[in-house]
Amino acid sequence: MNQPLRFFRSLACLACISIFVTPAFSQDGPERRELMKLELIPYDLKEATRTMTVYDRDDNGAMDQSELERLQWSAEAADFDLDKNGELTHLEVGIRQAYLRSRDDITEADINNVNMFLSRYDKNRNGQLDQDEVQVADLPAGPDEFDSNRDGIITARELAVQLAFDRVLRSEMGIDPVDQNRANRVVKHFDTDADKRLSTEEASQSPLPKPASEFDEDDDQLSLMELATMYAVHRRDMGLSKFDTKKVHGIFVRHDPDGDGKILIGPSKEQMEKQREQTEKQFGKGAKVSLAESPLTLQLKNTLGKFDANKDNVVTIAEVEARLAEIRKGLGYAQAEYQKARQLITRYDSDRSKHIETAELDAAVSAGQLPKNLFAVADANKDGKITLEELAAHFGANK
Repeated sequence: MNQPLRFFRSLACLACISIFVTPAFSQDGPERRELMKLELIPYDLKEATRTMTVYDRDDNGAMDQSELERLQWSAEAADFDLDKNGELTHLEVGIRQAYLRSRDDITEADINNVNMFLSRYDKNRNGQLDQDEVQVADLPAGPDEFDSNRDGIITARELAVQLAFDRVLRSEMGIDPVDQNRANRVVKHFDTDADKRLSTEEASQSPLPKPASEFDEDDDQLSLMELATMYAVHRRDMGLSKFDTKKVHGIFVRHDPDGDGKILIGPSKEQMEKQREQTEKQFGKGAKVSLAESPLTLQLKNTLGKFDANKDNVVTIAEVEARLAEIRKGLGYAQAEYQKARQLITRYDSDRSKHIETAELDAAVSAGQLPKNLFAVADANKDGKITLEELAAHFGANK
């Protein structure tokens, strides 16, 4: 069956499913209401297409009983036959794939990461990492962490399951992707023996925000997880939002190629002192020192000079973080409060004036979404309007 027909048949099936009386499922299978809450992503539909291509031998858009018997998971097929007609459509197979994915907490981001690894290291394009490919793959952890059945091959599913597990674990530990990205970059630059850990010597050469000993649990080395934990704690201690940290990361990824946490925006102190000695030797003591700067250096100074707190023409990560933390403190809210405020302004600003007025608040209160005393506590300048910044500051003060 061609793709357009399959698509419309899937939609028709979905419509039938939506009005069908809830059937009984196998005792250990998923409940229908659980399946109907699933969010399908392109990966689920792609896998469903692959299954239908192999097993729907008559290409009629559904697998009948004889075709279902050939499935490795034929015993589970009835659990996903949502309209109980004895067949599985493309959509129903896609729902099964979404169920399996959600059971392992695999998100679309995890799938994208799997695709990135496979595009980079799966040289024979068979959809997995074979033994020779595993040996050269730059995985975020050792191969044994991914090869769950110890057959020497890492399948796309094994990759996805482990990446999802690591992501959930980081989330439970308060580690955001921005913290993980910083840890990855530091290890990439300073892990000289390529063991994905920082030894005491390697850590001493790295621009770490806190002493390594505070986060090294047992072996005098910092793992990626320990390093990411350090950055997460540091971010919270500084009062930086995830948006702030992304900004810091972006600045140094672009302008700090050697990863030492320093960006030169003009002649260094050593260069200036050397030029001073040469100038005074030639023209006498007190002569004006001049050191020409390249257009690129001048551009960097114009862009990043505001972060150079001690005016030594070297911008450090600590200086950028300190400046952003100062700005964040002055604002009184983090990115999360700003996003929440923007969502509510969009929802209740009926005349699109970019603020909430009294009449709009009355309508919102009736829906039970906003407190009745919001104007009294959030309208900072008492002008009868609540702006995005005022609402964000209110949320920041009451988080």
